[in-house]
Amino acid sequence: MQLAIYRSATHTLYPEESLTYFFAFQPIRAEEQTRDDRLMSWTDDSGTRPFAVIEIPEDCRITQAEGGWRLLIPETSSAIDADRAFELAMSHCHGFTFVEAPRYSVWPHNGES
Repeated sequence: MQLAIYRSATHTLYPEESLTYFFAFQPIRAEEQTRDDRLMSWTDDSGTRPFAVIEIPEDCRITQAEGGWRLLIPETSSAIDADRAFELAMSHCHGFTFVEAPRYSVWPHNGES
């Protein structure tokens, strides 16, 4: 079974400047966080094209949790998020592999598509 993974970046301005990348099993929408009319952070839109496509074990299931979609792995009786699924594919562990390699050079915020 194949599963698309989307990647986005959150740019934080306050209290400390930082850039954090995160993954999801569905496209990520752009979002801004403000406080007292000041921009605190923003998240880039991931676009509709997946960052990577991974092969997952046939007995895995997708479920929606409060924080987003999670992948249920029967042999461990646990649920993982897209970040962990991506890491498992990178390591070729537990039957996770890449079908389409990550697109590191394509980012919505750098003017490319």
